[in-house]
Amino acid sequence: MRGPGSGGLPELATLFAPLAGFGRIGLAVSGGPDSLALLVLAAQWAANDPSRSLTVFTVDHGLRPEAAGEAEMVCAEAGKLGLACHVLTWLGEKPETGLQAAARSARYRLIGEAMRKDGIEVLVTAHHADDQAETVLMRMAHGSGLSGLGAMGSISEIEGIPVCRPLLGVTGDVLARVTREAGLTPANDPSNADLGYERVRWRQALPAFAGLGLDAGRLAEFASRARRADAALSRVAATAFDELTKTDGFGAITLARPAFDALDAEIGLRVLAEGLRRAGGARRPYSLRPVEDLHDALRNGSATTRTLSGVLIRAGAQRVILTREPGRMEVAPMVVRAGETVVWDGRFEISLRQGAADVQVRPAGELTRRDVEALIGIDYAGQMSAARTAPHLLDMQQGTLGLGCHMVTRTEDVKV
Repeated sequence: MRGPGSGGLPELATLFAPLAGFGRIGLAVSGGPDSLALLVLAAQWAANDPSRSLTVFTVDHGLRPEAAGEAEMVCAEAGKLGLACHVLTWLGEKPETGLQAAARSARYRLIGEAMRKDGIEVLVTAHHADDQAETVLMRMAHGSGLSGLGAMGSISEIEGIPVCRPLLGVTGDVLARVTREAGLTPANDPSNADLGYERVRWRQALPAFAGLGLDAGRLAEFASRARRADAALSRVAATAFDELTKTDGFGAITLARPAFDALDAEIGLRVLAEGLRRAGGARRPYSLRPVEDLHDALRNGSATTRTLSGVLIRAGAQRVILTREPGRMEVAPMVVRAGETVVWDGRFEISLRQGAADVQVRPAGELTRRDVEALIGIDYAGQMSAARTAPHLLDMQQGTLGLGCHMVTRTEDVKV
């Protein structure tokens, strides 16, 4: 089965193959030509399969007077196709800088909340080959490594939402033709031509690259190959990380130095980056250049003690120790209630069984080694920087309960 205006389009079954395992599917439709094409194609793909349920989400960011009308248009077109549609509104103050990033975050937050409420399993977006090409060029200009140059994958997770991009192999002009041949009039967002945005500048530069043979298809092909190479290197690095590192109960990560130094540079760099991410509780990878600089310093022996983005690095002849940097913690006290599971500082999972008393969690702070040993009940020869940045657990009624992963009492109630 092919969609309208099929030139340049794969079979719909092939196009939407990444969604084969999903039943309740959300479509992100802004009203532009790309997302309206997605609406048309997805509706045709799902029409003859009662196991598939499509729900349309459109967001009114409140940034232009026309936005509300555009959202109404999207719902009207979805209704003609027999699809449910929800208009989500971004309320509150809007930032004066970083507006596009803030709008993107708000969009995924609002859609994510609606998806969870409706039991939607995956969100489908209309990102296409031209978007992919722009992303590759932007990331190349920003100094990304292979992980970044792989750009967008067909399946990923954004703001905790599973996201599918089935149109990455289709160009924008093909999607515009699908929209036009379906008799739809897309919304026109002036920001898409605003040279104040970096992505727009790259978009306008694409024809010049295409004239030299570096068109959207070539760049998408490059991104696919980069993702393939990155996946292979990541698997090797994950094995090396498991073999070379140890993590104590307070989150201190120790790398075996001689074995680490013997790794190929790319694998060693990835092992170091993963250690930094885990020790610092970062949810996203670190920028590549600072990690490369640290890796080079370790390899040439010039790194002893330094910090990087909230992580304290101590390098000796036999080991490199990574801990959370005490002075960089900005973690407010939080209360964990019965039946809850929370992630604290991006590093520790804390679960409280049903019927247990509430527990307050906060950074341990300026504890002495004697304090730590009193709390954990054993001698402690580890890094005090790790102990002081571990979660300090306090029974809301009886006082101190435990520190880090070492519980003093009631280990059946609290797991870190």
